[in-house]
Amino acid sequence: MKKIVLFVMFLSGLVAMEIKSIEFKGLIHLSKQMAKEISGLQIGDSFTYSKGDRAVKKLFAQGYFEDVWIEEEDGHIIINVQEKPTIALVELDGVGNDDEKNLKSIIGLKKGMVYDKPSMELAKKRIIEYFEAKGYFDTLVEEELEPLKEISSLKVLLKINRGEQVIIRDVKLSGAKNLDYDDVEDFIANKEREALGWMWGFHDGKLALPALPSDADRIKDEYLSRGYMDVQVSNPYLKLYNDNYDASINYHIKEGEKYTISSIGVYSENNEVNKEIKNEELADDLELEKGDTFNVKKLRKDIKNIETKIADLGYAFVKVYPNVKQDKEQNQVDIAYTILPGDKVKIRNIVIGGNRRTADSVVRREIQLGTGEFYNRTKLGQSVGLLKRSGYFSDVSMKEKRVSKDEVDIIVNVKEARTGSIRGGIGYGSAQGFVFDVGMSDKNIFGTGLHGNIDLRKSDDEIYGSIGLTNPRIFDSVYSLGISLYAKDNKQSSYDEVVKGGTITAGRRFGNYVHASLAYTLSETKLSNLSQSMIDAGYRNGKSIKSALRPSIVFNNTDDYYLPRRGVIASTSFEYAGLGGDEEFIKSISKFKAFYGLRDLIGYDLILRYKSRLRFAKDNGNLPINERLYLGGINSVRGFESRSIGPKNSKGKEYGGENSFNNSVELNFPLIDRLKIRGSFFYDYGMIGIDNFDDYTRSSAGFAIEWFSPIGAINLIFSKPIDPFDNDETSSFEFSVGTSF
Repeated sequence: MKKIVLFVMFLSGLVAMEIKSIEFKGLIHLSKQMAKEISGLQIGDSFTYSKGDRAVKKLFAQGYFEDVWIEEEDGHIIINVQEKPTIALVELDGVGNDDEKNLKSIIGLKKGMVYDKPSMELAKKRIIEYFEAKGYFDTLVEEELEPLKEISSLKVLLKINRGEQVIIRDVKLSGAKNLDYDDVEDFIANKEREALGWMWGFHDGKLALPALPSDADRIKDEYLSRGYMDVQVSNPYLKLYNDNYDASINYHIKEGEKYTISSIGVYSENNEVNKEIKNEELADDLELEKGDTFNVKKLRKDIKNIETKIADLGYAFVKVYPNVKQDKEQNQVDIAYTILPGDKVKIRNIVIGGNRRTADSVVRREIQLGTGEFYNRTKLGQSVGLLKRSGYFSDVSMKEKRVSKDEVDIIVNVKEARTGSIRGGIGYGSAQGFVFDVGMSDKNIFGTGLHGNIDLRKSDDEIYGSIGLTNPRIFDSVYSLGISLYAKDNKQSSYDEVVKGGTITAGRRFGNYVHASLAYTLSETKLSNLSQSMIDAGYRNGKSIKSALRPSIVFNNTDDYYLPRRGVIASTSFEYAGLGGDEEFIKSISKFKAFYGLRDLIGYDLILRYKSRLRFAKDNGNLPINERLYLGGINSVRGFESRSIGPKNSKGKEYGGENSFNNSVELNFPLIDRLKIRGSFFYDYGMIGIDNFDDYTRSSAGFAIEWFSPIGAINLIFSKPIDPFDNDETSSFEFSVGTSF
């Protein structure tokens, strides 16, 4: 119990006495000088009862003390204090590591702070609210205080008995006639538990209390997107059954009538805007049209699209307001979008931040706007995409900062990705035996944007080494130049090969999404130990020279280098060998990848991914065995050994095909977000042949774990072939480092 006691050791409180000395007793953590300043008492001042009372109240108000009282004798003042204990250690018992970390950041109890009962009660309340937000009710929190050897110090132990998880069994839309639970299920956070709720991919029905008030707005939004402009949705009524911690949620709904659009238009009274773009042009691109059912989601898209088009003209701070007039007798609505463009602005400066390692020029060369130019919102968005696709940055943001009536600064903030890695590993595969893999690579050498790599790999059947360097933007231009050298000694089932050579590649970027290049390769291949069947097929031991040109083109409009959620990557290349060398053939490779994130639709970070590869090789006089086509392995049909799918000779040895196609579809999802670990379910299908594509077909399915680690993407793949043949070489587990989907 707090108390303030003041002993005044003179006959009358009305008599003032000169202060001759001031002494403090009981101070531990607060210095005497600080305590004296807080009290307001000074030697030489007069001392009265009222001054002493004010000094006690000032000291007590600091919150450091359990008790304060003053003694006085013949002008000598003694201020006695009893300090509250300080917290030396805070421990939580009964929770996991993640919950403990989260709770310590919000409960407000920290080492060094003064312990008091209100702070403790607030901490308990926050713990209970934390678990209620996760759907757990009746959580109990008990405190244990342990005095430590240090003077006036405490160890605080909070024992937490987490409550029971509340499961939603029923969601009712009372009064609804045109929508039911299935229509709003995808949009609300609190869903009914499904029969297989314990299994991934099904709704578990766990109560998400913080999201409950917003669910009513989500239901209303769905009605508004279907034309019910007068809909009324009540706050949710949550009924909890304490005997089994099941719950039901009820919403009371008055739907009203469905509205159609009788007229729609775009209007601007700014003459300058009207000169640059006509209202009719803007209206032609609207998603909502006359005669359509009113849809609030399309209305928002139209507003955003109009704002973007006007902002692309330099009006960075444009606002578009929809004027919606309802005719309740006819159940019709008139929509008029009014444009308030504001001032037309130019870019004064581009300020770049967050690039501790990367040179400003590497960032600036990807920004599609320059100082002195009019503001353009589309180009700003394209710049963000280019920076993300560069692979140098894990996050990029750009904001406008108004500096005058007609000028803005563009504030660019980047978060640098880990572009460099040094790796070393030992693995084992049933086909390759022990695999030793070391390498060093960096996509952003010394922050210059240069790409470089050194790799060395050794297994029972292969020794491989390569070194390469690429400048993707020579002198910050649209041109690129790269060179690579490589060598390998490889033992296949039907032959042995030793290859050494190099490639030089020159390229050019066209616009924001297209890159074209021309590569020249010169290499020497030595084949030995050919099987008799290979010799019978016309192949010979000995050396051959490959001299080839390979033009290629790539389209890439994905939104991120490391984990795309939107966009496609399409490429095709055409290799012609026969420019003075021994090898004469034509080979073409076309690839396609597509990414579609579902987070905006279902509120969960699922990504649908698809990829395909089409190849053909034509013998123009000398198509070496090592240039023929094969399937199987991580990059084609998982679950089968590398290069094991394809035409074979009479003795069952791989002969290779001349036409092949393979594709994969994946559903990718987060496993441990903070560690950047994700999982995927996949299905692979491939076919290969000599004269036809489908002479040999194989498929597989499985599960993969993808970890974006500091040394690059690491993939652990668990796959199962579907209906394999008896002589197929299969593999149930594979791994890779440095490659992703």
